[in-house]
Amino acid sequence: MRLGSRTGDTIIEVLVSMAIIGMVLGASYTMVSRSLGVSRTTQERTEALKYAESQIEQIRALDSTAKTTLYSQTSDFCLDNLAILPSSNTACKKDFYNIAVSKGVGADNSDFFTVKIDWLALGKNAGNPNELKIVYRYDR
Repeated sequence: MRLGSRTGDTIIEVLVSMAIIGMVLGASYTMVSRSLGVSRTTQERTEALKYAESQIEQIRALDSTAKTTLYSQTSDFCLDNLAILPSSNTACKKDFYNIAVSKGVGADNSDFFTVKIDWLALGKNAGNPNELKIVYRYDR
């Protein structure tokens, strides 16, 4: 058997191909990880928006007696099944979202409500505070 007649890959060729495969897998993992993070953030914001819209719909659905009580609120509150509750109430905490509504008066004497939803992020940004605010102008 002669030494020059061997066929096959050298160790250098194997190492180079393994390095290329490693870079491709690393880049793929990074892209997937970022995509999942963006997806999770979007899901959290969508859930927060759902809670904020629910608060606005409940404000619109209140009867005249409850609206009078609503206009006299001086501290943050939330609505749960059309009941006006202080924002410290456990009913104002849905899953890991905190709900607070505050009343304000605009320059033109119109009433407006600011619905604020805050939560701590999950996933890659775990523990980072997030906040969503919606301002709703209400004509009496």
